[in-house]
Amino acid sequence: MRNRYLILSALFAFGFGGCLNTQWAPGWTQPPISDGRPAPADTLAVARRLGDAADSPESTRAAIRAWETVATARPNDPEAWIEIACLRLLEGAAYRQRAGDRLVCYTAALQDCERAMATNPEYLRRVQAGQNAWEAAAALGPREMGAMHFWSTGVFYIFRDCLGLFGRIANPTSAVWEGPKNNFRGEGLTEAVRLRGEVLFLGV
Repeated sequence: MRNRYLILSALFAFGFGGCLNTQWAPGWTQPPISDGRPAPADTLAVARRLGDAADSPESTRAAIRAWETVATARPNDPEAWIEIACLRLLEGAAYRQRAGDRLVCYTAALQDCERAMATNPEYLRRVQAGQNAWEAAAALGPREMGAMHFWSTGVFYIFRDCLGLFGRIANPTSAVWEGPKNNFRGEGLTEAVRLRGEVLFLGV
């Protein structure tokens, strides 16, 4: 009997060991401090070159820093935010082993995607009025498509890598935006990624 309890305790600890606090402040609430001046052409070229060459933790971080420089100078251009989000997802999925470290990368990527989407004035108006992320996404178009894609990918990565065994069981298709902060709760993932009225099917 004692051994049975020890086994159950171990399974419980294993299952909940990866269940982390998955709240994050929406990206549109965190505008960057910027003088609004266009980035020099070579700065943009350097960021693109570093992003294309990212193949290690160090080169990925260098690319993120380069794109952050572009984003500071061009806060209303979604390209930089989308590129940063993509690189943060790469950093978390490829170069971070612990669930907590991956979660930091994934939530930062979601915030960058939300910043990119919020460069659309109608989207920003809708979320500030209380609409959730996928309801407001009806205002988005091809310009923000990369942000929608990487946002839904980041949501899935959190579900896959950061919730733990029992977290995934309790939220079998989870991850929705809730209230003034983003947070996981037990509703359908298909609702979380119902962007522009289409369900995005995500692979592993």
